[in-house]
Amino acid sequence: MSPLSHILDIRCIPEALPYFVTPKAVDENSALLQQLPHWAACSITQALEFLTPAYKGHPRVMAYVLRVLESYPPERVTFFMPQLVQALRYDEENQGKMLYLERELEKIELEGEDLYLPTATNKLVKGIRVDSGIPLQSAAKVPIMITFNVVDRNGDHNDIKPQACIFKDVLALQVIALLRDIFEAVGLNLCLFPYGVLPTGPERGIIEVVPNTRSRSQMGETTDGAFSSAGYAVASLLLQPKDRHNGNLLFDNLCVMGYLAARRYMDGIINTVLLMLDSGLPCFSRGDPIGNLCKRFHPEVSEHEAANFMIPCVQMLTTSGQLLAMT
Repeated sequence: MSPLSHILDIRCIPEALPYFVTPKAVDENSALLQQLPHWAACSITQALEFLTPAYKGHPRVMAYVLRVLESYPPERVTFFMPQLVQALRYDEENQGKMLYLERELEKIELEGEDLYLPTATNKLVKGIRVDSGIPLQSAAKVPIMITFNVVDRNGDHNDIKPQACIFKDVLALQVIALLRDIFEAVGLNLCLFPYGVLPTGPERGIIEVVPNTRSRSQMGETTDGAFSSAGYAVASLLLQPKDRHNGNLLFDNLCVMGYLAARRYMDGIINTVLLMLDSGLPCFSRGDPIGNLCKRFHPEVSEHEAANFMIPCVQMLTTSGQLLAMT
């Protein structure tokens, strides 16, 4: 039986794709890439990996990425806007990639007639210039500037002009949202609430209010608090935020279960972060952040060994409220 016949049998399995669509296959322009038009759509996070420079904007791979993006609701694609904008910034020789992605971004529809820029409330937004993403240098942050097509609220609505607005990185909240979806997918009732952030200028923005919240100490006094704290403990372990105080955590096994669930989907999380590596964000400015993130998942060990690794981390959280350094 020929290798191609085996490929035909597994084209319905998107999880098998990374074993055949590799940087090596792209370099060799492998005949296997001809199967991409018939392959089942993979996850968006897997598609993001195909946008990295290693895949060199190969036309067949980019066509597959576009088909994947088109298979998801626009709001789901918009969630990964920072990664898509970053992909557009890769070297100019990848014009094919840029054209494919711009086509996808153009599909985003703005709802309503009264959407305005938070930085200029007298300007109504009529569209997005999808080729305008520019990272701006800053001492502490790296905002992304996007240009909108706008009209004056009280002027001629046919007189459309460009106007820029700056958006700061929300990578950490993206990872928290991915963890929330992972926990839901595996049936873990670990609560995560990635609140909304609307930047309005350098070091300024509007943060969504989370109603009916309680303090960390109050959460630790209840069973519900354990479910909430466990989810954020896993997120803190992986993201390594500077503020590592997590309050009182209950039910160590919830943290372990959450960590093991995230570990099963680690490729999607890592791909989401990896695409922002060249963005200039401060978290990528020193050391090996991607390598360290990979190490925190411990992909080289069994699930049982990974659970044994997580247990002392949870114990340190419960006794000192301080997250174990994992660099």
